This record gives sequence, C-alpha cells and structure tokens, in this order.
Amino acid sequence: MAVDMTYNFRWDTEPTDEQLEQLMREVGEEARDRWEKADKEFWQNFHKEMLLAEEWMKSRKNET
Repeated sequence: MAVDMTYNFRWDTEPTDEQLEQLMREVGEEARDRWEKADKEFWQNFHKEMLLAEEWMKSRKNET
C-alpha cells in the first residue's frame, strides 16, 4: 500500500504513523547504502596504500 508522502513538516502538524514509518525506512536504506559505499571505498584505498607501502619497503631494502 502506497503511503501519502505529501506531508510538510511544520510545527503545528504531525505526520501519520505510516508517513513516519516510510520516512524512517527510506532514511535507513539511504544510510545503509552510504555506509556500504564508504566501506567499499575504505577497503579499496586501504589495499592500494598497503601495496604502495610494500613497494616502498622493497625499494628501501634494495637501497641498503
């Protein structure tokens, strides 16, 4: 069942329970999607930095 999301947040009116539930669901989904994207980017950058550090350590070993 589609929820009427035409509610305008104002100080003198309250959203329905269904509107709040839909809003919280959407916020939760967006937060999860953003976290998953950030987590993926973090591990990609971490892996890249580890490879760079490994190469740097090898070059330092060859210098001595």
